[in-house]
Amino acid sequence: MTCEHFLRHGHEGKLKSPLSHFPQRMECFISEPNMRKIKLQSIGFVRPLLASIRVRVTFLLLLLAIVPMSLSSYLSLQQTLDRIADLEIDNMERLAVAMADQITRFMGDIRQITSLASRYDDVQAFLETPSEPRRAAVEEEFHRVIEIDPSVSLVLLLDRAGIVIATSEPSYLGRNYAFREYFQAATPKQVFVSDITIGTVSGTAGVFFSRAVTTLAHGETQGVLVLKVKGEEFVKIMRHASSERHDAFIINGQGIILYHTDPALRYRSLMPLAPEVVQRLRDNREFLDAKISSLNLPDLAKTLVGAVQSGHTAYHLTQTGKDRIVGFAPVRDDDWVIGVAQNRDVFEAPIRQVFLEVVYRVAVTGLIAALFAAFLAGGIVRPLQRLTGFIGQHSGGELPPAVTQGLRDLGVRQPNEIGQLALTFLAVQDKLMAYLHEREAATAQRKRIESELAIAREIQLGLLRGVEAPAPDRRWTANPFILPAYEVGGDLYDFFENAEGQVYLLVGDVSGKGVPAALFMVIVRTLVRATALAWRSPAEILGRVNDELAKDNEAAMFVTLFLGLFDPASGVLEFANAGHLVPYWLRHDGPHLLPLARGGRALGVDAGTPLATGRIPLAPGDSLFLYTDGVTEATSEEGQLFGEARLVTALRQMSGLPAAERNAALLKTIKVFTGTAPQSDDLCLLIFSYRDSDDPRIVLS
Repeated sequence: MTCEHFLRHGHEGKLKSPLSHFPQRMECFISEPNMRKIKLQSIGFVRPLLASIRVRVTFLLLLLAIVPMSLSSYLSLQQTLDRIADLEIDNMERLAVAMADQITRFMGDIRQITSLASRYDDVQAFLETPSEPRRAAVEEEFHRVIEIDPSVSLVLLLDRAGIVIATSEPSYLGRNYAFREYFQAATPKQVFVSDITIGTVSGTAGVFFSRAVTTLAHGETQGVLVLKVKGEEFVKIMRHASSERHDAFIINGQGIILYHTDPALRYRSLMPLAPEVVQRLRDNREFLDAKISSLNLPDLAKTLVGAVQSGHTAYHLTQTGKDRIVGFAPVRDDDWVIGVAQNRDVFEAPIRQVFLEVVYRVAVTGLIAALFAAFLAGGIVRPLQRLTGFIGQHSGGELPPAVTQGLRDLGVRQPNEIGQLALTFLAVQDKLMAYLHEREAATAQRKRIESELAIAREIQLGLLRGVEAPAPDRRWTANPFILPAYEVGGDLYDFFENAEGQVYLLVGDVSGKGVPAALFMVIVRTLVRATALAWRSPAEILGRVNDELAKDNEAAMFVTLFLGLFDPASGVLEFANAGHLVPYWLRHDGPHLLPLARGGRALGVDAGTPLATGRIPLAPGDSLFLYTDGVTEATSEEGQLFGEARLVTALRQMSGLPAAERNAALLKTIKVFTGTAPQSDDLCLLIFSYRDSDDPRIVLS
C-alpha cells in the first residue's frame, strides 16, 4: 500500500482506533513530504493532535505555567554553579599562591646558603693553592652545610674546567660536569637555580644551586660551588595542595612539567618544544634520557609560561577527555609557575543531582497544570468550534441565510470576544463582497487599458516600420531597429527622399517614456517631414521644427534629434545635430571609427535653439551609425552601463558584416551584457550605408 493510499483511505473501516498504525502513519509523513498536503482532517488522529485549538490552548497555558518555573530553576542552577566555580577557582588560585610563596622562601634560603658557602675562606684558599689538607677542610665545611640544612643532599666544588675537586660525596670526585647548565651559567653576582633535574650519578631528582667562586687575591673566577637540594623537598610543598579533587604541578620557562601529582604527566611539555631547546636538553642531560613529549595545550602554555601574576584559566585535557580549571601563581625570582587544577565535573556533579530533582518536581507540577489547563481550554474552545462549524459551511461567495443567522445568534449568545468575532466575520464578509465587485470592475478596466496600449504599440511600430525601404537600385541602404521600454515609447527614426533624389535620415529621443513620449514623437516626425517639403537644409528644418514645438509647450517636453541630408550623386552628407548622441562615421578605407561633431541643444525648449552643423564626404562603402541613449545606457545585472567604449568595440568587431546583419550582431552583444536585467530605456538603431554594390562590405581595423 502506497503512502498516499494509506493516508487517504487507511482509516476507512480498517483502523480500529485513531492511534492504530501510528508508526506507519508518521513514517509516511516523514518520508513523503508531498503527502503532508493531503487534507489533515481526513486522518482521524491528526486533527485532534495537531489542528485542535483545545490542544493548542492547553499547550499554551501549560507553557505559561511551566516555562517561568523551568527558566527560574535553570537560572538558579547556573548562578549556583557560577558561585561554586568562583569559590573553587579562588580556592585553587590561593593554594597556588601559597605554594609559590613557600617555594620562593625556601629557594631564597638555599640561595643565601649557596652565597655564604661560595665565600668560605677555606674554599677560596683551596682554589688558589690546592692541597689535600685544604681539600679535607673544604669537605668538612660541606658536611657542616648538610648537617645545618638536611634538605641539601650534595655539595660540589668544580674547578674552571668543570671537574669536581671537592665534594661531600667521594663518588663524585674527579667527575666532569662542564656540560651541566649550572656550571655554564654560574656567575659571581647571583646564584643560578636549575630546574628539577635528575642526577647522572644518584639518579634522583633535585634542584641545583650554583655560584661562581672568585679568589681574594686576584678577583678572578677560579671555580663553581654547587648545592643540590632534594627534589622531595618540593614534593612535600606540592602535596599540601594535592588531594582527590586537586592536582598540583610545576612548569618551567619552556612549558615543561617539572612535577605533577600524576607521574604520567611529569617531564612532558604543554606545547611542542623548539628543536634547539630539545637539543640543549639532550646536551645538558637535565632529565637524563627522558623524551619530552607534548600534551598539545598551546592555549594553556600561552597563559602559564612567563606569567608574572596569579590567575586562573580553563583547558581541555585530551589525555583524560576532561574539562579542567587551573589556578596558577609564579615563583618570584625564577621562571617557575605553580598550578593547582581540578576537573570541572567534580564540583558540578552534586549540583547536577539537585537539578534532576528540580526537573522531576517541575514535571509533576506540569502534569497537574496540564490537567487544569485542559479543563479551562474546553470552555474556551467549544464556542469556537461552533463558529468554525458555521464558517466551514461557507464555500465562497455570498453566505447562505442559515449560516448568516447562525453567526448572528452566536454573537448574541456569547457576549465575549468569540461572539464579537462572529459579528466581525459577518461585517468582513460584507466588505469582502464589496471589494470583490470593485476588483472585478478594476480588472476589466485594466485589461481594457492594456488592450488599448497594445494597439497603440502596434500602431506606433507600424508607423515607424512602415517607412518605405529604398529601391534595390539606390546607392544607399538604411537598416533601422527600435524597441520601446514600455508598450509605446519616444524614440524615433526616419529616412525619406526629396524630389531631387537626396535622402533625409534622422534619429531622435523624446524626453520621458510611455504614451506622452509616443504622442510627442509622432508630432516631431510629422513636423520634420512636413517642413522638409518647403525647406532643404537640415539646419533650417530643425530650426523651424523647434520653433513650432516651443509654442504652447506646457508639458515642457523636448526631443534630441540628428537630421542628415545625403546626396547619393556627390556622396556629401550635410547634417544638423540638436543635442543628440554623436553618430559614428564608419569609413571603408580608414583605420579608425571617426565620431562626428558633438553639440547643439534639444528641440522644444525655446525658440532659436543653437544647432551643431557640418558636412562630410562619404565614400562608397562608408556607413553612419545613429543610435539613442538606450544603447549606451543599457544596464547589466551588476548595475554597470554598456557605455560608449563597449559600443565602439562592438562596432569594430562587426565591421566585416553586411549592413543588414550588423543590427542583430550589436543587439546580441547588448543582450549578453544586460543578461536578465530589465530594459530601462527605449532603444533605437539606424545604420545608413553608402554602397557601390548590392552587397557592400565595410572593413575596419
